[in-house]
Amino acid sequence: MNADGTVRLTDNCPQLLTLTALSVSGGTVTATPFDPTNVYQKWTVTKSNGTVRFVNPHTGRVMCTSGIAHTPW
Repeated sequence: MNADGTVRLTDNCPQLLTLTALSVSGGTVTATPFDPTNVYQKWTVTKSNGTVRFVNPHTGRVMCTSGIAHTPW
């Protein structure tokens, strides 16, 4: 977790890719190389009634999903 309460959603590859929000309307979330200065790679995460909500505080863009199951490796 970052000092500002946000998280970065990354994969586990040797070169980390991080979910990145686009600043343009109608843009899609992409996986881009990790950049510690990129505010578009920061997300807040909340869970309510089985729905997980990811919000990029810089853009206000939201990703939601439900039915996520935690599977240990």
